[in-house]
Amino acid sequence: MKLRIVILSLLLTIFSTNGLANEKVANHISSENIKWVDGPASLPPGSKMHLLYGSPKSESGAFTLRLKFPKNYTIPAHWHPTNERITVISGVLYFGLGNKLDKNHAGPLKAGAHGWVIKKIAHFAYTEDESTIIQLDAQAPWGITYVDEKNDPRSK
Repeated sequence: MKLRIVILSLLLTIFSTNGLANEKVANHISSENIKWVDGPASLPPGSKMHLLYGSPKSESGAFTLRLKFPKNYTIPAHWHPTNERITVISGVLYFGLGNKLDKNHAGPLKAGAHGWVIKKIAHFAYTEDESTIIQLDAQAPWGITYVDEKNDPRSK
């Protein structure tokens, strides 16, 4: 019994030294608790977002972000400094690779679909007849660089 107490005390000391004792090891957010706010300034106006986990602005670490795009929304060709994974929650996201938005070279990702793009690969996305919600998972620090600088909403 004394050995168990010693081991438990040792583990608690190690975890608290590494900051793990104070960090949440599990959490959840139900859909009714999602609070939509205006999307990041790096995306064209009209998007909404909710940060589920982590921070895209931190120096490192994973983050998960929900994004809501209105119908007829476009994100011109751009790339990111880290790999990106996208899951479509509702609606349809049209997605394509290339240095310009070309609807003839895009395909639909319907609700439930999952896709990814590796860092520094130019791609574009848009919606058509309905609003679309996606979940974006990536590593921080996250950023977006538009292929054509005039498409960057931060410069307007």
